[in-house]
Amino acid sequence: MGHAPDMALVLTPPNARQDYAALLATARIPTLMEKPLERSHAGAQAVAELYAQARVPLGLCFQHRTRAAARRLKHKL
Repeated sequence: MGHAPDMALVLTPPNARQDYAALLATARIPTLMEKPLERSHAGAQAVAELYAQARVPLGLCFQHRTRAAARRLKHKL
């Protein structure tokens, strides 16, 4: 019998995540995804609710945060 992973990284386009999210949340596997979570607010909310209902951690990261434009914008805030 295999071991469950400690966590998963979902590195798909935002409109291809809901099926993976459903499988991972159901399997209770903590997951990290890139921003945006989904293409629509409703889609993002649905993914977030899957993890909340399963009480499984879901993390998001902004992969472009170190690009020059993102750093300039951060300093303007």
